[in-house]
Amino acid sequence: MFCLNCGEKIGEYDTFCSYCGAKQISNVEKSNDYNGWFYIAGNHKRGPFSLDEMAAAIDDEIVKRDTFVWHGGMSQWVLAEQTALKAYLKHVVPPLPDEIVDNKFVWMLATIPILVSWALLFVVSDFKWITITMVVLNVVFLSLDISNLRKYGKEPAKWLWLGFVLVPIYLFFRAARTDRNYAYGITWCVLFVFDIILF
Repeated sequence: MFCLNCGEKIGEYDTFCSYCGAKQISNVEKSNDYNGWFYIAGNHKRGPFSLDEMAAAIDDEIVKRDTFVWHGGMSQWVLAEQTALKAYLKHVVPPLPDEIVDNKFVWMLATIPILVSWALLFVVSDFKWITITMVVLNVVFLSLDISNLRKYGKEPAKWLWLGFVLVPIYLFFRAARTDRNYAYGITWCVLFVFDIILF
């Protein structure tokens, strides 16, 4: 038997975990629906589920290491990797380290649209075409960067919309959630200031 809170192996009849001190649920308490497993998906509570159903959800990658879960006897929602579910998570391949994520598309997003707008300014004097070109390039490089992040096991869905609204905010959010390299966000801001000053 495993502790419902910390996931450490404990005796079958232990009422408290000797590692974390969490109260364990007796067989009588287990009959209550609220002693099943719950998880949060899309800001909604899902459950109750049996341990076998949760293991299947882990195999299907519905429940991941960073999914918040709760089980009767727990005082609060915790990450799945901090519970007895961690025994099932060991079989799931973790995302690649943040240092390995390829940044080529985010650098293109940070530089090419503004550089192209400068080039177009000398060829086309109509700002409508420059704006359309900038938006199209932003969407293309943003889409490429998002698919690249997913390839490396990162899921940007919660902050994805920022890239369509404001590119620099997307760049800074992306840096905060991946490699902590804010250089591409700063580069975009510097180029934008030059764009305003020079043109």
